[in-house]
Amino acid sequence: MFIPKKVLIIIGFVIVALGGYLLGSRERSLDITSRDERTTEEILLEELSGSETDGSRAALVGETLNEELTQITPSPVASPRSSPAKLSPSPAKAKISPTPAKLSPSPAKLTPTPAKLSPPPTPSPSPTPSPSPTGPLACTFSSSQTPSHQAVVINEVAWMGTLNSVDDEWIELRNLTASEVNLQNWKLIDQGDHIGITFGVNDKISPNGFYLLERTGDSSVPGIFANYIYTGSLANTIEGLRLFNNNCGLIDEVVANPNWPAGDNATKKTMERDSNGFLWHTSSAALGTPKAVNSAGSPASSPSPSPTVSPSPSPSPSPTPTPSPSPSPSPSPTPSPSPSPSPSPSPTPSPTPSPSPSPPAGNVSHLLVSEILADMEGSDDQEFIELYNPTNQTVDDLSNWSIQYLSGSATSFASTTKKDFEPGAVIFAHRFFLIATGNYSGAVNANLNWSQALNNTGATIFLVNNQELIIDENDSNIVDRLAYGTGSGILTPEGTVSQLPPIGQSLERKAWQNACVLAQGAGEQLGNGCDTDNNANDFEVRSTPNPQNAQSPTEP
Repeated sequence: MFIPKKVLIIIGFVIVALGGYLLGSRERSLDITSRDERTTEEILLEELSGSETDGSRAALVGETLNEELTQITPSPVASPRSSPAKLSPSPAKAKISPTPAKLSPSPAKLTPTPAKLSPPPTPSPSPTPSPSPTGPLACTFSSSQTPSHQAVVINEVAWMGTLNSVDDEWIELRNLTASEVNLQNWKLIDQGDHIGITFGVNDKISPNGFYLLERTGDSSVPGIFANYIYTGSLANTIEGLRLFNNNCGLIDEVVANPNWPAGDNATKKTMERDSNGFLWHTSSAALGTPKAVNSAGSPASSPSPSPTVSPSPSPSPSPTPTPSPSPSPSPSPTPSPSPSPSPSPSPTPSPTPSPSPSPPAGNVSHLLVSEILADMEGSDDQEFIELYNPTNQTVDDLSNWSIQYLSGSATSFASTTKKDFEPGAVIFAHRFFLIATGNYSGAVNANLNWSQALNNTGATIFLVNNQELIIDENDSNIVDRLAYGTGSGILTPEGTVSQLPPIGQSLERKAWQNACVLAQGAGEQLGNGCDTDNNANDFEVRSTPNPQNAQSPTEP
């Protein structure tokens, strides 16, 4: 059978194209065996590259074949039986063009195996935050709570400053209980947002004790240690202070609406809490009573009407004139309950005229030398002079007083030495004042330091209400004196000289309980108020000295 030349050429090109394709496939299959260590992404890219190469080969073969067909002209030699016919090359072109399947990689090769892709980490459930670390609560002054007055109160406020400076403001808290109160996370804030105090873990108030806060530095109250230094000032009007516990519960408050309920801006006398309630009065002490029992004062106007009725000797329960003045002049002392229809406005919690302050702790009305230590075993670094106020009134200005000393070996009063009290010195009622002498380094802080050492064998100590050196023992400015021991010079006692105590022991004034009693043992808390103007009778030897200062507890 005769096969035209053109057909043979076409068949040849097809065989060449198929051979090239089969050869490339075999190379690819052989190459797969070396892909074990390659990633899916690398294999996929190579497959795509290979597919493109095969497609290019097929396209090249197709184009060459088309060119050959185009150059072939119809042969004039035809089958003798048939008329010359032209072969259309287009069907051949369509069959020879590479199939699209060769250009596109199989879907399986394009999709990476899921195993090779690390899944996104599943978010572990975050633990619910514990509310405790949020820190102290944020208390605000605008609270509608009623003060509970539990455990601690605002006891005294120097909102006006002091005579020394209007900036010397201070605030005192008081513990009303017999247990220590820890103020951690408690807050003291003012209405004007100038003061915002959050107390720390070490801020504690001792049982029945006081806690002193001073503004800016520890000089607002001279001679008394501040427990807390704060910043911010109090306004003289439209102001207030509120004390919150660690749960923002309102413990206490005082509000100036528009004025403070007590205190005097002219005299700088402080605002003190009443001793028998939660009302306020102006202090009778010029410097107030920081870290001490409040003065009696005179009750000041306060938010609740405290009808302070002057005690009338008549037993009539109604001190104010009743609506029915009973015209009959008969005094009828019998307690006939005058027929007043309404239960006579007897002030309910009428602050029964505060039971006139406790009787004085002594049989005198002036300050006393209460204890001395003149000779310490070893180094003389514990010597002191202690004063005591046995009266019910604070001696609030000692700035013009002095303490004077005459050694037992002195032959004239010209040898007298003195130490003037400093401005702001005060001795509160039933409290003490400590004067350190020589090289004192005792555990109890002194209220006044004096370089004068006390004679180990004898001397006379004078408390004088001015700062002039005395010229003899009859000086009218001598308030109290103590002569102890012996000496070759002058000793000027009250009555008889007191004995010289053994080394390391002190001389202490006895207590007063309608008579002089021992100030040790059962009388330890009775003060030192015995004064019979006889040093030998008024003082006793104390084996363990007990220096007390202005911060020591009240006695009795």
